[in-house]
Amino acid sequence: MEPAVKTWLARQARAFLRRVGLKEGQTVLDFGCNKGNYTIPASEIVGPHGKLYALDKERDILSDLQRNLQKQGLSLIHISEPTRPL
Repeated sequence: MEPAVKTWLARQARAFLRRVGLKEGQTVLDFGCNKGNYTIPASEIVGPHGKLYALDKERDILSDLQRNLQKQGLSLIHISEPTRPL
């Protein structure tokens, strides 16, 4: 990720999500969540009464995201990879 993008995310992601209408108590899907650049700030916004689902096709990335969330004491996120038809 570009350093400028990384800096913007660190400083502005929460404010951006609030500007687009994310509120406490909502249910949210972060589709293509990657390492959680929006997942983590979104989980802080929706709070304990909200629900946040993180979806990504890469199992390793989801494992990294789960570890990062646990380090930050966040547990309201439901993480999964897409199901594939038989």
